[in-house]
Amino acid sequence: MTRTIVLGYDGSPESVAAADWAAAEAVRTGARLRVVYAWEWQPYSLGITDATPAGRSVMDAVPADEAERLARRHRGLRADGERVSGAPATTLVEVARSAALLV
Repeated sequence: MTRTIVLGYDGSPESVAAADWAAAEAVRTGARLRVVYAWEWQPYSLGITDATPAGRSVMDAVPADEAERLARRHRGLRADGERVSGAPATTLVEVARSAALLV
């Protein structure tokens, strides 16, 4: 079974720094890096039940683009990105349940 490192990523300067560290650790240990953007819809009182298709497309690109950036920067890195729905803290813990490390 391939080891996996799950990275919680939101595009902030702190998450970019964490991403580079996690990528280096994945290369060092031979793990696969899973870049995860956890997003919880906050409709407030607008009556909108979900993001628009265009909004979802943009959000899907965030982790995928970061995985590509990291793969270019860290030779030998195996990385993919995905957006998941839910409160970031609890969702990331759930996504990383079988991972070797959550960053």
